[in-house]
Formats: sequence, structure tokens, C-alpha cells
Amino acid sequence: MATDYDWDSTWSLVNKTIKISPLQLVRHLKELEYLAERLDKVETPIKRDTWEDSVQAWIALSELLPVLQVQRGQQVLEAIFGDEDVLKALEIGNKFLKSTGAAPQVVITTLKTQLVNHMLSNMYMYKQSIQHEQANICRVQDMQTRGVALIGTIFAAALIGVANFLSRLAYVHFYDDVF
Repeated sequence: MATDYDWDSTWSLVNKTIKISPLQLVRHLKELEYLAERLDKVETPIKRDTWEDSVQAWIALSELLPVLQVQRGQQVLEAIFGDEDVLKALEIGNKFLKSTGAAPQVVITTLKTQLVNHMLSNMYMYKQSIQHEQANICRVQDMQTRGVALIGTIFAAALIGVANFLSRLAYVHFYDDVF
């Protein structure tokens, strides 16, 4: 799906460069970096002694859904938590997380098969999507930097032109009569 940072023409990119604030670009870039870090944490294998940490990492990832503002991040999280198997596994894991005592092997096996399998089959696509969006954001930032440099160069050139014109007028006025 298209986001604010996708473009289909040069004019579209220039339009985005003008309209999107630099602060929004930085915030969205940081959100995508944070999401990529969180995805790395949930990719770790689920073991009998670390299943609680894994379930907590997954719950923390799900809590990003209402918080993230960047559209690509929202799309990735919606793809992850739109999977019924992931939601069922998290529900089971959350129930046993709140209970005391060790979780049965069936729970750990369910977590492994549902959560880990989902990430194994989709992680490459999620990472590529995030990296593509980060590249688009960096491209817009680069265009903004170039735009500021271009405006500065035009302003300096205009000042030099005016200074040359005024110096030529002064030369003609003061020195042309002498020769």
C-alpha cells in the first residue's frame, strides 16, 4: 500500500519535499528504526526458560499499533496482528503469563509454531518494507537539503549580480569621465 513517502513522478517527490516538515521526517525515521529493533526482538526463538520474555516482547510490539504515526509501521503491525494464528497464540501466552507456575509444553509449542512461523515466513517482507520506507524518507530529506542549498545559491548569485551591477554603475559614474 502507498504511504505519504511513496511517489510516482518527480513532481510528486518535489511536492512532498515542500509539504512534509523536516521534524516529521525525523520522527517517522526514528519510529521505523524502533519498529525494526522490536521486530528483531520478537524474532528470537521461544524456549522453555525464555517464553515469558518472548510473549512480553510480542505484547510490547502489539502496543505500538496505536502509538506509531508512520504509515508503513502501521501497515507492518496490521499485517502481523491481522493474522488470526498470531492473535490466538498471544492470547494463550498472555493467559499463562498471568498465571503462576510453569507453562505446559503445549503452550510453548503453540507459541513456537504460531509466532515464530509467522515471523520466519514474513520477516524478510517486513524488513524490506521498512527499509524501503526509510530510503524514501531519506530521499525526501535529501531533496529538502538540496532545495535549501539551491535557494541559498540563488540568493548569493543574485547578491553578486546586484553588487556587480552597482559597482559597474559606480565605475561609470566616477571613473569613466576621467579617461
